[in-house]
Amino acid sequence: MQFLKDLPLAGLPPFRQLKRAVRVVLDLVVPMACVTCGREGSPLCERCEADMSALKRPFCSRCAEPNSALVCRRCAETRPAFDQIVAPYLAQGAARELVHKLKYNDARAYSERIAGLLSEFLDRESVSGDAIVPVPLHPSRERRRGYNQSALITRDLGRLTGIEVDSRSLRRIVKGVPQVTLASVGQRRTGVEAAFECEPLATGTVVLIDDVVTTGATMSECAAALKRAGVGKVVGVGFTRQPLGRE
Repeated sequence: MQFLKDLPLAGLPPFRQLKRAVRVVLDLVVPMACVTCGREGSPLCERCEADMSALKRPFCSRCAEPNSALVCRRCAETRPAFDQIVAPYLAQGAARELVHKLKYNDARAYSERIAGLLSEFLDRESVSGDAIVPVPLHPSRERRRGYNQSALITRDLGRLTGIEVDSRSLRRIVKGVPQVTLASVGQRRTGVEAAFECEPLATGTVVLIDDVVTTGATMSECAAALKRAGVGKVVGVGFTRQPLGRE
């Protein structure tokens, strides 16, 4: 079947190729179930969506760190390269489960639901731009996973909003260590320094998409690369925002 030929399977061992193809077929024939309550019909039922933890004030006006002053201590000490980060949900409950399923369980169909919620949020907050750009994975990590979850969300978000999607200009050139394994903000910042490059991109505002924002370090390094390439303004958009403790 043609859709199987179009899957990004190159470079994967035969077993991983088979597993990925089976996952896609199952997504087509097995009813979707709510990530929280298991109710069939949708990756997120209306009742569980209503119970999701929205990111509410107070939060940092720059990086959206929850329970923070207007400008958090970290942003006051070192101004990030992005102009602002926004996010609709805290990284807990159903929102966290949606991201986890998409990111680690090869459930790529969940990206459409995440993009739908993001589209509604961006419309409410009047956030827009000239292009939507996903936070990239290093090529070796993307080959191993088989996809970039942020790129899938960006693709679906572009379709819903009509904003041009650019998934090629911004690249990760340093593999580094997965951010989830690093404990402190300092380690996370060091782990992404000079990790990204961008082709010349003379555009006014870029909306930079990631599934979860923890410290904002990755968003800031991506924004720095985009601005070196000629972008005027970078608004980071995470589906979820992880609350931070003190170092």
